[in-house]
Amino acid sequence: MVQITAGSRTSLDFRNPEAVSWNYLTFSSRQAGYARADLRFTGDASYALEFFGSGFQYDAYGAPAQGTVSGFQESRDGITTLRVEGLSMPVGQLLGGTWHGMSEAARAALLAGDDILSGSPLDDHVRAYAGNDVLRLGAGNDTALPGPGDDVIDGGAGLDTVVLNGQAAEYRLVAWSGTLATIPLTASALALEGSDRLIGVERLQFTSGELRPAIGESFAPLAYIAANPELIRAFGADAAAGFEHYLHHGAREGRPVAFQGAEYLASHADLQLNLGIDVQAAIAHYIRQGHAEKRAVTFNALEYTASYADLMNAFGTDREAGALHQMTHGWAEGRVTRFESLEYTASYTDLILAFGSNQDRAAAHYIEQGRHEGRTVLFDALDYIASHDDLIDAFGANREAGALHYLQYGRFEGRKVSFDAVQYLTNYVDLQVAFGADQDAAARHYILYGSQEGRTDDLLG
Repeated sequence: MVQITAGSRTSLDFRNPEAVSWNYLTFSSRQAGYARADLRFTGDASYALEFFGSGFQYDAYGAPAQGTVSGFQESRDGITTLRVEGLSMPVGQLLGGTWHGMSEAARAALLAGDDILSGSPLDDHVRAYAGNDVLRLGAGNDTALPGPGDDVIDGGAGLDTVVLNGQAAEYRLVAWSGTLATIPLTASALALEGSDRLIGVERLQFTSGELRPAIGESFAPLAYIAANPELIRAFGADAAAGFEHYLHHGAREGRPVAFQGAEYLASHADLQLNLGIDVQAAIAHYIRQGHAEKRAVTFNALEYTASYADLMNAFGTDREAGALHQMTHGWAEGRVTRFESLEYTASYTDLILAFGSNQDRAAAHYIEQGRHEGRTVLFDALDYIASHDDLIDAFGANREAGALHYLQYGRFEGRKVSFDAVQYLTNYVDLQVAFGADQDAAARHYILYGSQEGRTDDLLG
């Protein structure tokens, strides 16, 4: 690991063609651990430079023949301006490996491992090379170019910019615990950049020259772990491990990230008694206990919100807000979920083609668009089940299963809804007394009892 620490007098600017280049390496004396040379890390020839190391041996002309360089420092007027430590470079590599004008090759040779670079208080322009590097930019308006490794860049004070290879669309930006992670998603970006972590960086610049603020979507590592059973087994409630896994694997694998902790809490009254409405505690509970107990998320906040105009206006598609409302107000107000997203989808051919059996997308569509377009739920899954004896036997009065069957099979099989709940009620006075005009109750009765009792929805008489 090479450590580079800049002083206060000269900025580090890796664009300078004289930076990290040299013409020669000679020793002014035959002391065992000291030499001078024309190597200019900062590109300023007026700076004196000293090499440090061990095992130096010299030829008859006083030139170094053997030895290992462990570091060097630049100084001017007796003040250190830059120090490099952690090298293990044979003298022969310094003598023959690089020459004047080959700055990029010299830097790549020096900084090929996992390195730490600490900038000056001035405006630095630096880059990382191979390895997983740490760039501490310090004060000043700095610019940093990450390398192919997984780098950490701490911008410090000032207006700092990180330059990424590729286009903005080739990266996913996520933020957690004060860190912004840049995750390359395409093969071309991944070939040039690792998954980098940025702290105190204000701007991102891409190959096109596009500048954008260094912000990303908020990432919840525990929710990510909870959404992936194998990660529960691997990491438990270790948030840092979950964040690292997502950076290096999960994002590119397309893993789900959104375990709904508030909906999990709303699904279990006992958890509400013990945890209140602490969503993070609920997610941790699921990881530590709930998953092993086979607890499920049965409450759908989008469907709950879609059941009430005031909630749609207040919360839109904010799932957590909907679930919290149900726990803090809705239950006491007697609110229940009435919106059936699969039935909504089954009501419209365009929605069937767009959403299939995706309940969340269907509910979100209704909240954001469908209600404003005058769309309503036209398909009745209980009537659909009641229309087919095999579905009565298979699903009972499970309307979600009925709607799902229609979307996946029934529409292709040409199945129709033929059950007439109004006529079924009209046929039987006892059902009118029991259910009034409740057509859902009538269909449910037929599925559970009436079909076995020989009752019919055909016109009697």
